[in-house]
Amino acid sequence: MNDSPDTSTRILIVDDDVGQADMLMEYLHISGFEHVDLVESIRDLWRKLKEKEDAVSAATGDDAKGRDAYEIILLDYMLPDGTGLDVLKQLPERDCQIPVIMVTGQGSERIAAQAIQNGAADYLIKTGGYLMTIPALIKKTLDAQELKLSIQRSLQALRESEARYRAIVEDYHTELICRFKPNGALTFVNEVYCRYFERPRD
Repeated sequence: MNDSPDTSTRILIVDDDVGQADMLMEYLHISGFEHVDLVESIRDLWRKLKEKEDAVSAATGDDAKGRDAYEIILLDYMLPDGTGLDVLKQLPERDCQIPVIMVTGQGSERIAAQAIQNGAADYLIKTGGYLMTIPALIKKTLDAQELKLSIQRSLQALRESEARYRAIVEDYHTELICRFKPNGALTFVNEVYCRYFERPRD
C-alpha cells in the first residue's frame, strides 16, 4: 500500500485561529500536499466553494458540485459566524459530499459525538503532536470516501440495470417472454405471456 500523499489533493482549512491555521498549512506543504487553501469563517467557506465550483464548471462545461472543488475539508469547531456543526448540517442541503475532518481545540466527547452524528468523517483535538497525525488521517478519510463513492456508483448501476430489465421484460407489451430450465420448467414469464395463456404470474 502506498502511504505517500497524493500531491494533487485539494484541501480546504476552515479556521479563524490564524496562527494554528498557518502551522497546519505549513505542515501539510512539508508533508507533500501542494494545494491547500484557508478561509476563516463559514461565510467565506461557502464563497470559496462557489468560486471553485464556478471555475471547474467554466473549465469543463459541466455543472460542478462541492466535491469537484476540494477533496477534503479540515474544519474548526468555533468560528466567528457559527460552529463546525452548523457547517456539517448544511453540507447535505447544498448537495456537497466533501468529507470533513473536524480539527479543533474544543475537545469534548459530546462535541465529537455530535460531529460524527452530523456527518464528520473524523474528529481530531489540537493537542501536542496532532499535526503529525493529520497526513495519515487525510489518506484514511479519502480512501474511505472513495470506497463510499464506489459503492454508490455500483448501486446506481444496479438500479439502472434493473430498470432496463423491467422495461424490456416486464413492461414489454407485445412479446411473450419466458425463461425455463433444461427440463422445461418455467422460471420466469412476463405479463403478456400470462395474459395469452390465461395463467397467473405465480
